[in-house]
Amino acid sequence: MREPSQIGDRMKRNYEDITRQFLPRRTYTIIRVDGKAFHTWTRGLTEPFDEMFMSDMNQVAIEMCRQLQGCRLAFLQSDEISFLLTDFERLETDAWFGGELRKLCSISASMAGSLLTQENPHRPPAFFDGRAFTIPSRTEVMNYFVYRQQDASRNSVQMVAQHYYSQKELNGRNTDQMQEMIHQKGDNWNDYPVACRRGRLILPTTRPSTIDYMDGRTDEKKTTTVDLTRWVPVEPTIFTKDRQQLQELIPPLPDDGPEAYSPGNSHPMTCVILEGMSEAAKEDCTLHAHEGA
Repeated sequence: MREPSQIGDRMKRNYEDITRQFLPRRTYTIIRVDGKAFHTWTRGLTEPFDEMFMSDMNQVAIEMCRQLQGCRLAFLQSDEISFLLTDFERLETDAWFGGELRKLCSISASMAGSLLTQENPHRPPAFFDGRAFTIPSRTEVMNYFVYRQQDASRNSVQMVAQHYYSQKELNGRNTDQMQEMIHQKGDNWNDYPVACRRGRLILPTTRPSTIDYMDGRTDEKKTTTVDLTRWVPVEPTIFTKDRQQLQELIPPLPDDGPEAYSPGNSHPMTCVILEGMSEAAKEDCTLHAHEGA
């Protein structure tokens, strides 16, 4: 093995490693990738929602779920994807890249850009930014995904409204007013597919599968059954109304007792979300009250 040089040690010790940061271990990690300048990259796509682009983003999220160590689920809307990772299944469970922040951000962003570019070889290269952070409790993880779904619905209303009206005509309008303006054009935001209005979940599904193999010791052909895991897109419920779906998807921390987040406890999600919020944030929270099933 080549011996490290004195100058190399000094560069790493005094400059490179001085900015290394690691996320806390044995908790919930969120990684979110977001398209850079996608208002330009998506030019020419079908408005307000392009089915091929949504399908391509699904494939990006599915492949990243396969690659991100400890990934439990993904939620995506428009040009952004949020991933939930955990590293507390066992004491010896490792975090993805040891939780090194710059690697989590740079690799996830480059992975998303590379995958979407592969899906669209005739378009310019796609670029994403990436961020990673931890959330200390299961309830706050649920609230994070509520927050992203509310953002998805608000963006969805705006996308439909922008299909019919100029930015000047929409300036200062809230989502209720935009929905009324959409009605005036003979369209109804509630009639669009759930994936367009509330985003998509990417979840693992496991099913038994029969495979044939050659026994190396006897050279005999044998058959066995194995569990195969596939990641698939799933329509989400309205998280503020169906807290149970999120709770079942997010594993409890090892120290959480079985009763800590049971359906009958006194942790109504809407109360947690609305506490201390500004009037503008409360308006976002009420968006789903106007949304159809």
